[in-house]
Amino acid sequence: MIFQHRAVKAGLNILLFEFRKLGTLQFLLPAGNLRDVFASRKRADVMLVTKSPVPLLHVAQQASVNELQPNNNQPVLHSFLKYGNLHHLRSGESLSLNAIKDYEIFLLTGIANPKPLIEELQKYSKNIHHEEFPDHHDFSSSEIRKFKSSFENSNQAEKIIITTEKDSQRLRAIGFEDLPVNLPVYFLPIEVELFEEDKITFDELILNYVKSNRRNR
Repeated sequence: MIFQHRAVKAGLNILLFEFRKLGTLQFLLPAGNLRDVFASRKRADVMLVTKSPVPLLHVAQQASVNELQPNNNQPVLHSFLKYGNLHHLRSGESLSLNAIKDYEIFLLTGIANPKPLIEELQKYSKNIHHEEFPDHHDFSSSEIRKFKSSFENSNQAEKIIITTEKDSQRLRAIGFEDLPVNLPVYFLPIEVELFEEDKITFDELILNYVKSNRRNR
């Protein structure tokens, strides 16, 4: 939760909250990750709960609303992560997640919260080796060589290396795509989707704002 660039007078404030962190004890920087107090949420025009479970049960939806305690004029909307097809880091070849069912997965991440990604991959395989680094981590050549060695030492025939789209850019920066073309290194694109009713509400909010604030459009 954060209001950035206080000097900028925003016309429409959309405040994001991660679903699984609602109701947990969180602290302000430097003790924690919060950059503003929880009470500041009352200044938002819209509260958007991200990374919600699919399907989103009514009781879970209501629980997040109860935790946020919005004002009468503050809509609480919910979004979820939508995973696309795997894309080979070098060749661009595309694979569906169903195509790697029961594969041995070597997962490489340098993001803040890889848990939703792991939960998605666990739908297709229970054999996942996760090499986790901090958010924004710059991979070193020695770290990649060690990871590659672990992959090559596996005796399973059907195996794959998966990373995030964000991390794939850092891998390219250190020349990881120059490894043998037959090495199965794929990244998994992620999109953010709103649930259907919330998407309709969100679109209406944006359109109404644009219509009433033509100078800022």
